[in-house]
Amino acid sequence: GGGGSGGGGASMLLDLDPYGHGEAAPTSIGVAAVGPGSNDLVGLLQDPRAAIDLDSGYRMSPPVFQEQWLALPEGESQHYDLLVVPLPAEMEHTMLSCHIITMASSPPDQEVMKFFFYAKQNTTPTMFFIEASIDNRTSALTAIFKCTDASSLAQFREHFRKSLVGKWMALDL
Repeated sequence: GGGGSGGGGASMLLDLDPYGHGEAAPTSIGVAAVGPGSNDLVGLLQDPRAAIDLDSGYRMSPPVFQEQWLALPEGESQHYDLLVVPLPAEMEHTMLSCHIITMASSPPDQEVMKFFFYAKQNTTPTMFFIEASIDNRTSALTAIFKCTDASSLAQFREHFRKSLVGKWMALDL
């Protein structure tokens, strides 16, 4: 079962949910209202997606995806222990809400589900690619990350991990 949020105004800051796991972020606290150079502590609570700034409208054709995936060197592998195995449609929807696009996925009734995702950084030509495998027997997710600019990869991996936290992985406390 999921945990509820506590009462009181201060807990509202903990309820910000930029990864689409629950309700929308409250409109009463907008990060856009806190300008650069502000001494307001609320300004420190920026949407984590802004750090990587992915292009929500970018789409890639399957042949271009395959060409770029194969051209990149072997990627970094990351292992995640899931509390619950997502349904394929849930996984794809969550990734889309984080501006990570599904290129392909295996049929939903497989012991090991496989997904291929991609994303494009908004302000640069940097492309990110993920091959994610979810083992339904062990609830383990293994993701292989590839990127056209290695300096951005750690930030993107963290963005992917945060999309899983609180929905299929334990909360970071």
